Amino acid sequence: MNTLKGQTLEIVQEEFANKILQIQGVGGFILVRNNGQLLASKADMTIDPQTLAAMMILSSQDCKTLQSTMGFSRYHYLMVTQDKIGKLYVFPIQNHLLGVIHRYPDHDSMFVKKMKQFIHELDS
Repeated sequence: MNTLKGQTLEIVQEEFANKILQIQGVGGFILVRNNGQLLASKADMTIDPQTLAAMMILSSQDCKTLQSTMGFSRYHYLMVTQDKIGKLYVFPIQNHLLGVIHRYPDHDSMFVKKMKQFIHELDS
C-alpha cells in the first residue's frame, strides 16, 4: 500500500482534488509526473486524460527549449487552448505538471494568482 506520512495515496489524492476544485474558476485538473505518468485527474472532459498528459509534457518541453535558447528564467505557467476543453493552464511543480482547466473564456490574472498561491502552499 502506498503511504505518504501515514496516509494512503488515495486519501492524499482526494484531499488534493477537494482543495483544488474549491478554487474559483477551476473546472477540472490533471496531475502528471514529468515522465507522463498520470497521478490524478478530475474533470468532465471529452478528451482522454493520457492524451492531455502527453500534450502537457510536450508543451512543457517546448517551453524549456525556448527558455534555454532565449536565456529566459524558469517559466511559471503556460496556457494551452484546446477546442474540446477550452483554456488549460499548465504549472510546473518540481517533477510534476499540474494542468488546470479554467471555466471562463478570458485570461484571468486573479485565477493565475490563486493557482500560484495554491502551488506555493503545496511546496511549503
